[in-house]
Amino acid sequence: MAGEWFGGGFKRAREVKEAQESGSFEFGNTEKSRFWVRVGDERQLVFLDDFEWKLVRGDAETMVVPCCHYEYKIDLANHPESWKNCIYITGSTTAGARCVPAERGFSRVYVGTMTVLDITPFKDKESGEERVVPRKRLLVGVPSALSILEAKMNKKGNLKLWQYSVTRHEKRSPRIGNDFEAVKQWTEEDLRKEFQNVNLDPLGFTAEQAYTFYEDLLKPLDVDQQEKLFNSCAPTDGWRAFKKDGKPARAPVAAGGGGAPSDDDESDDVISY
Repeated sequence: MAGEWFGGGFKRAREVKEAQESGSFEFGNTEKSRFWVRVGDERQLVFLDDFEWKLVRGDAETMVVPCCHYEYKIDLANHPESWKNCIYITGSTTAGARCVPAERGFSRVYVGTMTVLDITPFKDKESGEERVVPRKRLLVGVPSALSILEAKMNKKGNLKLWQYSVTRHEKRSPRIGNDFEAVKQWTEEDLRKEFQNVNLDPLGFTAEQAYTFYEDLLKPLDVDQQEKLFNSCAPTDGWRAFKKDGKPARAPVAAGGGGAPSDDDESDDVISY
């Protein structure tokens, strides 16, 4: 009985923490919740969305994913909680509605959002064994990056439950990777069995449920919250920190300070237009 719940030390505590956190997006819609690939690295993901989800709005039929929208990248170098290195604010979906980043002259980018399960293996420093700690991530790409995935979808018909090995060849390549090699397609039953402690939403959702899932996840911050954020730590414009050719540029310094990322700072996006 003791072996079921007692003992294990720091290693066991870390494993339980990982299991508890693996089904949620870490820190909400922030940098830490997103899937990205370091240049030269290889990562493994499984698509959790159904690319056949469709909704009828008026006379038109539209796909649910990628969930496309404008967003602002808010760099928070001066935030009192330093781990919040940046957050993303969805642009207003209502004509005429206030948007504080827009009022402050921040740039916006059009992106598409999907959900994946990151199952990239890593070597455990203590045991030396290869492990997988599954993490549900947001896969967010600009249109040029999405065109890569669209080509893959056209070939497969649906990316749902497909596992891909993803690499990024150079810094100018899309941050989500530019080389997607199909590994295998899981069944929903097998994926749930293999990762039974992970919340795999929106896998298995109907189109309406998936729409609500993304609507809740990506809803714009309340204007009062936006103003509080901008007044508390003088954030800087994350998207404007890069030129269209993908080379880092000096970020404009907002009132109160703020800096620019270095060339080696992989915590920031390099946009491929």
